[in-house]
Order: sequence, then structure tokens, then C-alpha cells
Amino acid sequence: MYTLLVVAIPACSSKDFQRLGRYVMAAFPLFLSAALLLEGRPRLRWAVLGGFAVTLGALAVALGAGSCVA
Repeated sequence: MYTLLVVAIPACSSKDFQRLGRYVMAAFPLFLSAALLLEGRPRLRWAVLGGFAVTLGALAVALGAGSCVA
């Protein structure tokens, strides 16, 4: 919840996302915790990685189509 708020507040208040990177660094502990939780669950880990790959592909297609995906 903390990470969602830390990222959502600047994302909603900024129109150009230029300085959003320093706020997103607060999400690092969330990814570390997720990695520790997924360490013993190979099926779930592959599902999460597959979801990230599909999302990355969709964002790449959107960027190629001319959308701003900052």
C-alpha cells in the first residue's frame, strides 16, 4: 500500500513524468520482498515473469504505434 501511494501521488500530480524515477525507487523493497516470496514457488515465478514479458511486449507495441508509454 505504501509503494502504491508513493508512486501514485507523483504520477497523478505530474503531467510529464520527468522526475518520477526517484519516487519509483521506493518500490525497490517491494520487488525484493516479491523475489523472496517467489523463490520457493517455481510455477508462480514463471507465471509472474510471463506476465511481465507480455506487459513489456504490449508496451513495446504501443510505443511502436506512437503512444506515449512513459
